[in-house]
Amino acid sequence: MSAFEMKAAAEPTVALLVADWARLISVAGLGSDEQDQRILGKLKATQPPPKPLAPVLSVEGNTVSWTALPGVTTYSFAIVRNPATTRDTSYVTVTGTSYTPLPIPGETVNYGVAALMPLKGAWAKEVSITYPAVPSPTVLFSPGLVSGSEPLDLESAGKLGAKIVRLEWDISDPPSKLEPVIAAYAARGIRVAPLAGFYGRIPTTAEALNLATWAKTYGPAGTFWAGRTDGHLAIQTIELGNETSYSYQYSIAEDGTITLDPHPETGEPLVHPGAQYGDGPLDASYKARARVYAQRAREAAQTLAGTGVGLLVQASDGGSGSSVWVDEMFAVVSDLARFASGWTIHPYTSPWGIRMLERMVADLATHGETTLPVDITEFGFATDNGRTLSDGSSRTYPQATQQLEAQLPELHAKAKGHPIRLCLLYQIRDQQPTGKTSNREAYFGAVQHEGQSKGPFTEAAKALLAL
Repeated sequence: MSAFEMKAAAEPTVALLVADWARLISVAGLGSDEQDQRILGKLKATQPPPKPLAPVLSVEGNTVSWTALPGVTTYSFAIVRNPATTRDTSYVTVTGTSYTPLPIPGETVNYGVAALMPLKGAWAKEVSITYPAVPSPTVLFSPGLVSGSEPLDLESAGKLGAKIVRLEWDISDPPSKLEPVIAAYAARGIRVAPLAGFYGRIPTTAEALNLATWAKTYGPAGTFWAGRTDGHLAIQTIELGNETSYSYQYSIAEDGTITLDPHPETGEPLVHPGAQYGDGPLDASYKARARVYAQRAREAAQTLAGTGVGLLVQASDGGSGSSVWVDEMFAVVSDLARFASGWTIHPYTSPWGIRMLERMVADLATHGETTLPVDITEFGFATDNGRTLSDGSSRTYPQATQQLEAQLPELHAKAKGHPIRLCLLYQIRDQQPTGKTSNREAYFGAVQHEGQSKGPFTEAAKALLAL
């Protein structure tokens, strides 16, 4: 057998084509190994690479693993609910050779894997995991504060008796960016509830997946707590965005693009000439934002699976009075409730905030969700002790105290079957000294700007935080 023929036999993917060429070569009087190599090389270059084989799956606990395929960098992981009937399937992109999916209590779920990059491959024989039905955990009412990272914020949080504080980082930030603040609050026995922010935009898939690095560093099994005695202060939730369902972050210009220009004094977005101030439920951009937000929520929740950190998802209508936000989210992710640890809302002042909570509960019920916790990640009352502020309010400290004490029982009642979990007072201290400005945003503090007491309002805040 010639060297060329031996090469052909060793290359079954091009064997037939090679045999034809071998006959031509023989007739033409060619035959050197060098010529054979050159022709075979050209044949190989014209042939498409073989389709990747199906990986072999195995299950250990709640983790699905598979054999690595040569040259494959990315796999498609299929999650198949109701495998014997409707086969409701969703997909996750995985770069390793194992994945721990989010458990679905009381269901048997099938899982499949196939090569995705650089070439799509054959699907593996599916494996299944049967998850036990588990009783609903007891949800504890957890009051806290929206805080900051300044030394006076840390000092005031300690004096007020806070056990939980909410702080914002950009969703793209690495875990190292969070460390100084989480460490500083942990030193005072205070747990941080991180907010993953993306003002005026929607995060990318990569940014949603980045939240796993936060959880793996600061969650219950996080590396930050290794060797420490205060691991009970590990983060338990990550909030996905702040008021994304509201209009004020997204102004629409005449050409349909979103534009933002913050006011130099108030920080509020300025409207460009000819622009609509904010989009709303009737706008295509608003509906699209809700849909993409839901997809990012699913991606973030899937990447948080197994970390002990839950994802807080926005379900408030942002004061629009419309169910569009919730409807559009569930339209694209019908089982969104499976990925949410709780629903966030900011029910400022009664009766406006109470009505917004009632609408959220009703909107969720339309999609069959009636039991997940409600996480109030902001609520409060602006007061500079009777001075008239930009919204026309002129509460004294005692009046703000009465409203605070009256609204809490009403919030619990209107949440119906949804237990209220986080209840975070906005905010730890006034943004400006008393009398400095009429902007109401400056005077939501539990204490004054330099940490001075607001009398009965501060005492009411301490009483709330002690619950």
